[in-house]
Amino acid sequence: MSAIFLSGSLFKSLQWKIVLVYSLLILFSLQLISVYLVQSLEQYYLHNYKAGLEVQARLFSTFLTPRFAEGSGSAEDIAHLVREFGEVSEEVVVLDRQALVVGTSGSQSLLGKRLIRDEITRALAGQPSDTIRLDQGSRERRYYLAFPIIDGNTTYGIIYLSGSLKNVDETLKQVKLILLTGAVVALAISVFLGIVLTRTI
Repeated sequence: MSAIFLSGSLFKSLQWKIVLVYSLLILFSLQLISVYLVQSLEQYYLHNYKAGLEVQARLFSTFLTPRFAEGSGSAEDIAHLVREFGEVSEEVVVLDRQALVVGTSGSQSLLGKRLIRDEITRALAGQPSDTIRLDQGSRERRYYLAFPIIDGNTTYGIIYLSGSLKNVDETLKQVKLILLTGAVVALAISVFLGIVLTRTI
């Protein structure tokens, strides 16, 4: 009788070990898939967001380049263009080759001030540069793109665009919630199937 009891206890112990290992493997696989999917979606959204801002910057540069190159653009003219362009973009700042703000769709207190940031410094060398930074006021991630205004081999200034990534982050948050819910359901089903399988064996 004791032998049967020991045999049954051993089987139950082995059964739960098999179920535990099986469940951990499923959980590990789901985590890998979830991390890969979230990262891929984030890269996809950021790529599209960046592409959209670059298209806007290139379009805006076609209006600004001759004004900078020929010196025909007055401060009022540039400010007017920035205001109009700012209606289709979240925030627009135009800087000259010394990184001085000559136009902005945001706070006018920036006019005449030097704006020094890593992405701006890199763009002054002639290459577009971008970064993501946390806004201390809104506590939201913002995307920044510094696009050089170039004519020939000369960089005359910078178009500095920025926008909130709130919508992207909210979408990713919803995706994570869906993946978490799906993982919990899948894990519960896996445990149930694991128990049934071990009993059958």
